[in-house]
Amino acid sequence: MVAFIGAASRGPVGIPVAIRSIDEYRRRFGIPGRGCHIQAHLARFFEHGGTSAIFVRVSGSERRHRIFIPAPGDDLVLDAINPGPLECLRASIDYDGIADDDGRRFNLVVHRLMSRDRPIVEEQELYRGLSVDPQDPDYVAHALADSSLVSIFGLVPKQRPKVTLSPGIEVGASYLYADENWQEQPVLTDYDLIGSHIDGTGIFALDRLPILDLICLVPTDGEVGPVALFAADRYCHRRQAMLFVDPPLAWSTVTDVIRERRTGGFSSPNVMTYFPRPVSPPGAPADQAPSALGAIVGRMVAGEAEAGVWGGVEREAVVVRFRDRLSCQLDDHDSAALLRVGVNPLRECAGGHVQLEGMVTMGRSGGYDAQAVNIGLRRLSLFIIGSIVRSTRWAAFEKNGPAAWNEVAQQVAEFLCELHDAGALGSGSVRNSYYVICDRETNSGGHRDVVGYRNCEGNGDGSGEPGGVNFIVGFALRGQEFHTFRFAHDRLECHVRPGGWQPGVALAS
Repeated sequence: MVAFIGAASRGPVGIPVAIRSIDEYRRRFGIPGRGCHIQAHLARFFEHGGTSAIFVRVSGSERRHRIFIPAPGDDLVLDAINPGPLECLRASIDYDGIADDDGRRFNLVVHRLMSRDRPIVEEQELYRGLSVDPQDPDYVAHALADSSLVSIFGLVPKQRPKVTLSPGIEVGASYLYADENWQEQPVLTDYDLIGSHIDGTGIFALDRLPILDLICLVPTDGEVGPVALFAADRYCHRRQAMLFVDPPLAWSTVTDVIRERRTGGFSSPNVMTYFPRPVSPPGAPADQAPSALGAIVGRMVAGEAEAGVWGGVEREAVVVRFRDRLSCQLDDHDSAALLRVGVNPLRECAGGHVQLEGMVTMGRSGGYDAQAVNIGLRRLSLFIIGSIVRSTRWAAFEKNGPAAWNEVAQQVAEFLCELHDAGALGSGSVRNSYYVICDRETNSGGHRDVVGYRNCEGNGDGSGEPGGVNFIVGFALRGQEFHTFRFAHDRLECHVRPGGWQPGVALAS
């Protein structure tokens, strides 16, 4: 599952929305004639073979459009559900079909329009026989609680709103529009992109997804700041996902890249970037930094659809079509230098294509091993870890004892055996490609020299008390050494910690 997080012209905020084409994105989030970073990313993602993506819209402002509907005494005030100045709404009140002696009921129509310049109705909500009486089953506040367009702001007036009349319109529907003079365009900050774990905003909106593979952060200024990079990296570690980002705008030469990578201090096996950026075409908006990220990710996932989950393990390059030229040309020496610091070289090739070489993570500069440095190997490892985490969550709610230990060990072993038979693990015998340890020692502090130990809820001593189950899994990917991970389930989540392989422990298991 590929997720893009960034600003859009309009649409729901903080909700993961499945997008299957650029046209679907435009219908839900776009404005005719108005582009943005995320739209350009998604357009290239789908052009290069991507078939489905999750998009989370992030807004730098909570301000929403407000429609004031006149009523005797106080107005009926409607707030747009989605924030932003380009969320164009209108509303209308009529009494059609309402009895003449019923002074509390009214009909409400709410429209979501494509834009102010093109008032084409994209969504409509029609409410008949609403009431201003709180004791009535059709009370307006209760009815609008399920609306995807508007909500009640403040108190409902004691008398029903007046029929909507617009100057110059005597026959047919008349409408009240949201404020047309609001032009605010706030720039996203790192904190907007990351959001809140408690509120489920920003990147944490992805907690609603059971499976997550790739995350692309798309800031409004074209560059992910250090706060967002650090927080998103930690999130990816927790979700067994990878983060793909554009290079910093300050990288204009290979020397700039190497200097920053050697002094910046950031390295991670879960983050990938490239160099150089494309050059903006003539006439492009100055505030829209060009990017190759959407095209790269689209081509990668398309290749995996053709070759399988671990088909990218041996891939050393990704070729994408690109109309724009690159900001600088790299030779073989430049490419080798970039790869040493964990940056993938982007080089022009024949036929209007560019090639991403190396396929390395930003862990290359941090001393990580081959499994963590190679993007294909890292993603395969994360796929295996994530599958184990999800399939063994039941163990967090079982009695911590031999029965649960045996069930976990058998379930994980069967999964790894299937992976071996499918060619994902080492080419040797099944016995030499993986091991699983789930016993009294892993649940009472034993083997803590293998990996960092985390004791979860419950006694973990076989007493049968409810609590998390801890176990150790080791496996060898094709052509790689064993890698060990400790899984510690508690009631909230599963904590995964990597550790080095100890042959004695593996053989003893």
